Amino acid sequence: METEYVNLGDIIAKNGEGETIIINFPHEEPSERANYPERKGRELGPACLNRFFSLIAKVQNKQGKISTIGDVLRPKQNIHVKRRKYYTLKTLFSFEELLDLARQTIFDRIFSLGKSCLFISSIFETIFPLYQAFGLANPNTQTTVLIFSPFAHLQSHYDIGHIRNESAVRKLAENLNSNKDTIHILGVHKSRLFESEVETLDKLSNVHLTFDEDLNQELVIQSVRKIINESDNVLVAFSFCAAESSSFKGCNHPNFSSLWNSRSMLSLVQLLGSSPNVKSLQFSDYNPRQEDYASGILFSNLLFAFLNEKYQLL
Repeated sequence: METEYVNLGDIIAKNGEGETIIINFPHEEPSERANYPERKGRELGPACLNRFFSLIAKVQNKQGKISTIGDVLRPKQNIHVKRRKYYTLKTLFSFEELLDLARQTIFDRIFSLGKSCLFISSIFETIFPLYQAFGLANPNTQTTVLIFSPFAHLQSHYDIGHIRNESAVRKLAENLNSNKDTIHILGVHKSRLFESEVETLDKLSNVHLTFDEDLNQELVIQSVRKIINESDNVLVAFSFCAAESSSFKGCNHPNFSSLWNSRSMLSLVQLLGSSPNVKSLQFSDYNPRQEDYASGILFSNLLFAFLNEKYQLL
């Protein structure tokens, strides 16, 4: 029988069933820095990405493998009109409540059912509720968190009980489910590592940091392969701040010294998709206000490359 080929978007069911579940977090960190004009727009990333699924390669019509549960708390469902004033998410839910909701949703709809997760997040901080949700569903397993970012995210000045982008890894490291769990951060720029973070790193034995200046393409792929082969459960977080700006302009932080151009990012996600040990992959920091089309096309191709390795869609 002749194989039927369709757009990638046509085989992503909207019923939350399947083996890999896509979930979006289209919300911005409520900080003063997030209100700077040049930083606005990351919350638009997940919605913009959906436009590009029909523009990449045709795939086999393999239904039942991939599904989506949409956004964590859809904004359009939570806008109330009262006395001609619009009350948006900012007045209904705190940022921490949104992160808690993300954790509960990922646990209930994905990890507790033994499924894998593709997390399309506007911000990096969601790696913390993602890790919490996996730990709730798998309390007696060892987990490795693999992070690709030019920032260490280890600053010490997060508020008690609150996560900030600058301290997300520190918050994660201080709340590990097991002393056997580890965090690997690949590609940190020495120029973006603060003195306070160096002091913090000395106190966190489960955090392993590798500088961008100490890596080349062959070495980083070897490191990733070693990490995912030696751990039964790997949660991956890739921030587009790590991407080389000539390849990916849709980001708040231009990066002109990076290993991650379009070809190397595709090779990375293919490696991640080929391993059954990778239980989740989070992408964050796509900002279509900085650059929409080319970055969105590359982003969608990264998702396709990951899913194609898992399900042989071509």
